[in-house]
Amino acid sequence: TIIDRVDNTCKSFQRKNFFKVYLINPSMRAALFDTITDSSEMVGNLAETAIISQWFHSDHRADLKYSRWKNGEVDIVRVDPRTQKPEWAVEIKWSDAYFANPTKLKSLIHFAQKNDLTNVTATSKTQTGVTPIEGRSIEHVPSSLYCYTVGRNLTLG
Repeated sequence: TIIDRVDNTCKSFQRKNFFKVYLINPSMRAALFDTITDSSEMVGNLAETAIISQWFHSDHRADLKYSRWKNGEVDIVRVDPRTQKPEWAVEIKWSDAYFANPTKLKSLIHFAQKNDLTNVTATSKTQTGVTPIEGRSIEHVPSSLYCYTVGRNLTLG
């Protein structure tokens, strides 16, 4: 599946020459390449692929973008098609370090401030909780639970 890029204010680009491509099924990676462990560097990419593949079943998948600008990136942004404003943002991580030190989520914080989002989400490996930072709240959810919740919510409608 393909996810289009927007800038840090959710403006689309006239030329769509930057985008992310995801395998629809993250287990395809294991079939194509070596196996990995939960401490491998590639697990973060697999977690991102698994979450995107869950969102692929949504009626709103065309509204999902990723935001990238000169000094940062946010993995998933839902852009309201009518207003072209972000409704929410998620940074996918496979580490608990960002729960312990949320200031490391600089791109997510910048995006939230730039677009006046009071709540954003960052996935983790195992940690759950909410951390306030710079007048915003970052909800930390384990990637596996976030992936399950997206799939469950989409299944239930």
